Amino acid sequence: MWFGVLGPLQVHDDGGSPVEIPPTKPARLLAILLAADRHEMSVDRIIEVLWAGRPPQSARSNVQVYVHRLRRLLGDGRLAHSDGRYRLLVQPHEIDSSRFEAMLTAEEAREGIALWRGEAYDGMTDLEVVREEADRLAELRLGALEARIDDDLRQGLHARLVPELQQLTARHPLRERFVEQQMLALHRSGRVTEALDAYRGLRSQLVEEVGVEPRRPVQDLHQRILNEDPNLAPPAAAATSRTRPVPAELPPADSSFTGRTGDLDAIGKNLAGARGRAVPIVAVAGPGGVGKSALALQAAHSVSADFPDGQLYLNLRGATPGERPLGVWEALDRLLRSLGDADFETPRDIAEASARLRTLTADRRLLVVLDDAVDEAQVRSLLPGGTRSAALITSRSVLTALDGASSFQLGALSGPDSVDLLERVAGAGRLRAEPAEAEELARLCDFLPLALRIAGGKLVRRPHWPVAELVRRMSDEQRRLDELEVPDRAVRTSFEVSYSDIPAKPARAFRLLGLLPGVDAGVPVTAALAGCTEREAEATLDQLVDAQLAESRTPGRYRLHDLLRLFAREQAEQQDPEEARDGAVRRALEWYLGTGLSAELHQSPESWRWRFAPSGLENTGHRLTGDAQIGEWLSREITNLVAAARRAATLPGDGPRLAAAFAAVLFAPMNTRGRWYELQELIVAGLEALGDDDASDHRALLENDLGWINALLGSPAQAVPHLERALAHWRKVGQRRGEATTLRVFARALSGTGQGLESIECARSALAIFRELEVREGQLDCLIAIGLQAAALGDLEAAIAAHEEGIAMAEGYGDLWHAGVLVGNVADLHRRSGDLTRAVTQFERALRMDRDSGNARTYFEAEHLWGLGRARHEQGDGRTARGCWDRSAKILYELGLIGSEEYDSLLAEPVPATPDVIARQL
Repeated sequence: MWFGVLGPLQVHDDGGSPVEIPPTKPARLLAILLAADRHEMSVDRIIEVLWAGRPPQSARSNVQVYVHRLRRLLGDGRLAHSDGRYRLLVQPHEIDSSRFEAMLTAEEAREGIALWRGEAYDGMTDLEVVREEADRLAELRLGALEARIDDDLRQGLHARLVPELQQLTARHPLRERFVEQQMLALHRSGRVTEALDAYRGLRSQLVEEVGVEPRRPVQDLHQRILNEDPNLAPPAAAATSRTRPVPAELPPADSSFTGRTGDLDAIGKNLAGARGRAVPIVAVAGPGGVGKSALALQAAHSVSADFPDGQLYLNLRGATPGERPLGVWEALDRLLRSLGDADFETPRDIAEASARLRTLTADRRLLVVLDDAVDEAQVRSLLPGGTRSAALITSRSVLTALDGASSFQLGALSGPDSVDLLERVAGAGRLRAEPAEAEELARLCDFLPLALRIAGGKLVRRPHWPVAELVRRMSDEQRRLDELEVPDRAVRTSFEVSYSDIPAKPARAFRLLGLLPGVDAGVPVTAALAGCTEREAEATLDQLVDAQLAESRTPGRYRLHDLLRLFAREQAEQQDPEEARDGAVRRALEWYLGTGLSAELHQSPESWRWRFAPSGLENTGHRLTGDAQIGEWLSREITNLVAAARRAATLPGDGPRLAAAFAAVLFAPMNTRGRWYELQELIVAGLEALGDDDASDHRALLENDLGWINALLGSPAQAVPHLERALAHWRKVGQRRGEATTLRVFARALSGTGQGLESIECARSALAIFRELEVREGQLDCLIAIGLQAAALGDLEAAIAAHEEGIAMAEGYGDLWHAGVLVGNVADLHRRSGDLTRAVTQFERALRMDRDSGNARTYFEAEHLWGLGRARHEQGDGRTARGCWDRSAKILYELGLIGSEEYDSLLAEPVPATPDVIARQL
């Protein structure tokens, strides 16, 4: 295992994979124990540090919970405990701070400094013990920097050191050694006046703030500069370097650059490479506007001291609007001239010119930055020779055919880094005055650095605008790309370069994907959208990924980020007739609907026709034949299904009925898996599409379903008006199935409003109709309702009897889902009656049914895990109980049924209260 503290806290397992430590109290406890440097810490001291002297009453038990979570993440053998004291078992080679301290010799200082990724224990230094250790490490780092700079001065690299020393003396104005080194570097660079000014500035600050003069070595250097001491001249080795130029061609790094610390660290390590085997090559790929060049320049400047023979920079113009890419011979000619080969005519034969480049670079330590490359063919002849140099390449294409290259795929910034970039461009005070608007502006910019810089620049040009005004303008999707445009740059132009380079078939698919609602698209729905085979669709999507016009983070799933989607939609509206656009969207929506219909048919074979399933679909989608398959499909497509229903409502003709059909056919698959919030969105979208004037069975069914969801989610009073409208319609048209269905839901709503006897009577009326119609599913639902309400009224015997009748019926028909719900309820009834052994047995049985019926990772598994945890706790088995509660809470959180604060609270409390979402169902 490996621990990183020289920057934000990181942990990797023995295989090198990151171990996710959520940035909560367990992570802060880990930082405390790491900072203790293998020493023991008492629980009292941990509590004092963790809560800064203001601990809650539950602090001691909370620490036990945090230790338990760390042991699960790190392994049981990592945290030793004895006599109320904890110690983290870490070997020196397993933590970067120890490795750094072992490299503090002058020879290894450079390598040790490279281990740092930011400030030590970044984000954790408000903890006293951590702050002390971070300060100690920071002092050692400064000492290592001084040693490395001394070494650079001995090698004659004074000119290159000046910018770095200016930064260091600005950050540490009273650190005399840095000022002394700055004075020497400036003097050797012929900047004597600035060297003397640096001394005067140091002396003034020391006298005014500390009341002392500079130490003797600094005073002596000042006097030697005044006396023009010839011994201060650069080393003799440096003089010989003047016989051939030392190129320093890197453009300035962007002062507003932010984030990407992990990428910078990794690129730096790869550029350092394995000397002696091959030239290290780093290739950074990403879509237009993602900040490849900015990252490359930041990385190049950060490692420039490792390449004392110079840095070459070449913009290959692979995706520069309005310009042709740089030819290979032209690029070689420029590189050779930069290396001092101006008097030698560059051979016209590319192979010969490339050989000349390798000869001139074979014995040098050069960094070659090739920015905005077209492809491998353009850069292969431009790589340096020998083994001491390195190449850093950026391209919109992923350069997979460069042997030995380390590839980095760059994506958008994180939300906080995006806001930070906006602050750096437009001013921190202005953005922090409107924090919510700043976050929304970053989101509207799709966290894309180019868009963020343009938006920030607009705010600079409009100093009196509130941030909210730009947010208002950009919230209009029709004008968002227009707003992200200034005279010298535009997001739209960046996209046009990539779009114009792809063939007609993927270009059409790209445009149509801009019309598709949802967050991503699978291969089958893309095939339906484009009217082609799945094999053709997959090949086309891969072409879009290669062109950086789409991304694929999961096999078979593809997405366009929001600004690209808007650009694609613009292109579709300009190039494709409206009829063709609507036809493509309809094919995709019918694929979703047809697949959902197959899920409903499998899940609820008795009721799918009653739920007014659409007929005559041109695209019947995929056939889902198993519960597990249905669950996996819903997990992938749940957000897309809600977006598809809303999009259907906008289609001409029967669009509103299609929108309503989504809610109708997906009710059972989503309801049985606890996807209630998404189901609520579907139902509301269907009702809005149908409109208030609709008096059809479709509307009555959706009113019924919305009443059910409101009752489930704790708003029974809001359910009543919907149910009254549905019931009135069913009775008016004589639809007995509908009447029974709504009476069953009414029973749930009445139970929630405290009308227990009325609830049972309503459920019994529904049960009678379902028995008359021989509707098995309806009967089971009513028996569950009667049993739960009897239990609420204290009649556990009647409650168990109703559930046992339901279990026998469900198992007789092979209905594992209803059987699992019923068995779980019976288990809880046994727990409440004090029969804990039977309760545990029945909860475990219910969990087996959940998994066998494809209901793993659903609300019902969470409910049964929670009940099993309570039963185990009451038996005195706290360890098993804790595991059940943790797994249950995680499922509820993943489903969106509890928020992050409630989730953290459930994990932290030794004996947590039952979450409201579960308590309402029992």
